[in-house]
Amino acid sequence: MGLVVCGNHVRMTFGYYLVKTFPEKETIINVWSNKEDLINTNFGQVFYQNLLNMQEKLSTSEAPKQFDMSYMGFSLCMGNFDGDSEEDVAVGVPRGSSLKGMVVLFNHRLEVLYNITGDQIGSYFGYSIAVLDYDGDGLDDVAVGSPWHTQIGNPSLLYEEGSVSLFKHTLQHNFRRTQKLFGKKSRSHFGLSMTSLKDLNGDGFEDLAVGAPRDGKDQKGAVYIFLGGPSGLIEKPAQTIFAEDLAKPAINSFGWALSGGLDLDQNEYPDLAVGAHESNKVIIFRTRPIVSVDASVKYQE
Repeated sequence: MGLVVCGNHVRMTFGYYLVKTFPEKETIINVWSNKEDLINTNFGQVFYQNLLNMQEKLSTSEAPKQFDMSYMGFSLCMGNFDGDSEEDVAVGVPRGSSLKGMVVLFNHRLEVLYNITGDQIGSYFGYSIAVLDYDGDGLDDVAVGSPWHTQIGNPSLLYEEGSVSLFKHTLQHNFRRTQKLFGKKSRSHFGLSMTSLKDLNGDGFEDLAVGAPRDGKDQKGAVYIFLGGPSGLIEKPAQTIFAEDLAKPAINSFGWALSGGLDLDQNEYPDLAVGAHESNKVIIFRTRPIVSVDASVKYQE
């Protein structure tokens, strides 16, 4: 029987996003909510509960009024952001920072470590978050989705194509934006979902999947696979999977949700699950094993 934790505010949307950290030990639970009044506040909180000790619990404080409708806790992801031995948490606030969006990094005690802010009003920066070591330096970097981002000045006149910003984790435990990936089609909402794929190809760099659920033919959706490298993510996708390539008629909203990094078929390579809620489907993609051949030639005299 699973753990059931209930919220205590009217219309508070408790448990909108939940992350289990260590197996059978503890979990992070979050809520973005209304307070018990007539004003729709939706500023949100983050809760921590140790599953082995029900008395051990933490929460962030309720945000002040200037954070009304900020949707703190809309997304959550675990990682190590301060260099200690404890896992920390990244929390999306897609309507924070005067509607530019932000991501707040908390330590394991839910104390603020770092704030990452967006750069465009209404882009929903922080709608999705992924944590991965894409440059192989042993530090957890952060990818942040802005699915309603519009690239101003783009000669192709795309709008709401979406973007993903990559923030490198420095040795001083700061986070510096180093890359920005953009969607390829208007209103494709590239970056609405993301997941770390761990190391798909065994090169020592972790990889990233990005969903664009209104991309592709007739806006049926697509998923982009980006490989990591010593200078960051390789910006040309290693693979793009379109909904129309999978089934006829095509699946709708393909890429709305992603979950990766788990070896479902036990072949020692991480697999990927893709959600398409408008078609009531989840599609599982298995990673093909990579065979490396080391050849040598010996001459006999």
